[in-house]
Amino acid sequence: MGAGSAGPGVSDRADSLVLLVGCPEGLVATWRDVAERLSVTVQACEPSVLRRGFRRPPFAIVVMEDQYRAEPGIFDTLTGDGPTSLVRLESAPAESAPDAQESAQRLLAEAVLEAAQELTESNAASFPG
Repeated sequence: MGAGSAGPGVSDRADSLVLLVGCPEGLVATWRDVAERLSVTVQACEPSVLRRGFRRPPFAIVVMEDQYRAEPGIFDTLTGDGPTSLVRLESAPAESAPDAQESAQRLLAEAVLEAAQELTESNAASFPG
């Protein structure tokens, strides 16, 4: 499974799904680039998609802080009762170096996506075949 983009719905595959909600294209591109080498699906979507719910929750929801502040209840409901992690990102200051931003984004993406992959592999080992 590689990187993807949210169409009309969002994947119901929990362990290997990370949602990027309201994130800028550059950030989405970085996460998708990291996801290509892992068995993790990254989907970009808008907050309205989250209202539809999931059969199984995603591993993580990554959201820009301004998006979170606009509708915190949606995110808190999805992450409060279950295994889904919420990652809230601040927009980088305009004066920060683009290379430093890219490096920090890549490190965070690698950490979250590798954790999702490890969980997927662990679940697969627990339930063979």
